[in-house]
Amino acid sequence: MRILNFLILILLLTSCHRKATIKNVDSEKTVNLATIKTYFKLDSVRLLGSMDKDNKRIVIVYGDRSLPTYKDQGLFLYPLGPVPHLDSLRSFIFSLPGNEYDMLDSLVYQSRVFYGSCTTKFPFSVIWLQKEKLENGNWQTGYYVVNLESQDKFSLRLNEGDINLNEILDNIKQGKCKEIPGLTIHLDP
Repeated sequence: MRILNFLILILLLTSCHRKATIKNVDSEKTVNLATIKTYFKLDSVRLLGSMDKDNKRIVIVYGDRSLPTYKDQGLFLYPLGPVPHLDSLRSFIFSLPGNEYDMLDSLVYQSRVFYGSCTTKFPFSVIWLQKEKLENGNWQTGYYVVNLESQDKFSLRLNEGDINLNEILDNIKQGKCKEIPGLTIHLDP
């Protein structure tokens, strides 16, 4: 009887709590990867995660495709649900998180990618924190965000400056936000 009451309490709490939730997607059964692979014309695709809010969902995948002169790799966002202008968001290939080195093994770019309810300013979003080395040797920091701007519209914003990384890290500890692991990339001549 105690277990039944506990389950009812959990069901009530989760049905009343309408914040964005993060789903660990460990199974291809919940997302049709073949559809995503075909849509983006990818050679390979790997599911990284998804996040849901109300009846909207963003699926995050890593993909690559061979082009005539090089191999294109990146993150792809595939929104699902009743959201107008989905094709505009689907047309982007987003940068991978990690460190990028030039031909002389000098660090030229760093980025981290987070998704979920990572900040109060951008709930239900994917956030890239990035640092890029300019030709004069100075570093330029910035972030860009894909988020549900209104009930029916996703938006992409590029911002210079910093975002509160401590808030993001706190939300990771609370399970509201996740980080996509970074890669090390060496540029070829």
